[in-house]
Amino acid sequence: MAPAAIVDLDGLAEAWFETDIIWTIAGSSAAIGDPGFPGRVRGAFGAELMDGASPEALAGQPCPWEPPCAFGVIFQKQGRMDPGLEFPGPWVIEVDAEGADLLVTLRLFGFATDYAGAAAEAMGKALTARLDYAGSSGQFFPRPHVIARTILARPGLALSPPSAPVLDFLSPVLLTSIDVIEHPRSLLTTAAARIAGLARWHDLELSLDRAALVDLSHRLDFFWLDAVGLRWKRRSRKQNREIRMAGTIGRLAIDGSEPDLHLAGRIFAFGQRCHIGADAAYGCGRFDFQREHGT
Repeated sequence: MAPAAIVDLDGLAEAWFETDIIWTIAGSSAAIGDPGFPGRVRGAFGAELMDGASPEALAGQPCPWEPPCAFGVIFQKQGRMDPGLEFPGPWVIEVDAEGADLLVTLRLFGFATDYAGAAAEAMGKALTARLDYAGSSGQFFPRPHVIARTILARPGLALSPPSAPVLDFLSPVLLTSIDVIEHPRSLLTTAAARIAGLARWHDLELSLDRAALVDLSHRLDFFWLDAVGLRWKRRSRKQNREIRMAGTIGRLAIDGSEPDLHLAGRIFAFGQRCHIGADAAYGCGRFDFQREHGT
């Protein structure tokens, strides 16, 4: 709530730090075809963190332990930056295929990397003993067998987006209250808000003028080169019910003047690491830059 310094995008990129913990699970690559799978990974991970949490953290209060429990830091909501914006959780989940094997990445940001050990232990147990790989797909998955685990620490972030960005979404992207197909420009302002929240996990405040960002989003042209709608369900343990989800996979191109594209591209360069749009905690909004596109 009281960061040590105010920085611009360059200052945040220099101070940015993250840790990737990557598990390879034998013979389970088919799981990535289910858009609800990352959400199930999240649920299993949270359940493992809860097993080691303080009673106060489980009750939604600040954890009194010193240092606080991993659930209290990583999974518990930390309050609001302003009345309409919660602090984002300092992590994302990504899933990929490597031949027949499944790769699951847990990425921790900022001071949450201090909990990499506890997070790795909890996620390892979640992937081998708690996770439902099949969901409602009806597919057969072998008994989970982790054949490798890698931990990569990444200090700093290179802000080198392409000159004409195309966001190639690898997981469904969505917005909270509007259709991302009809209003893709809102991804720029929501991405900036998410990055500003993650700056606080680095003890920094990001100096971005929201009104100027809204103006920037309206000066740029956003257009889908292709887009496919997806629907799935996730299970809410807290509400004890299934919640319908909907998002879009596709390629979103951005055009405009060179200075405007440069600034937008630098914002999206952060988003490439931390995802954008709503429900990033459920694996949504992951993209890579496509380096070139036609008119």
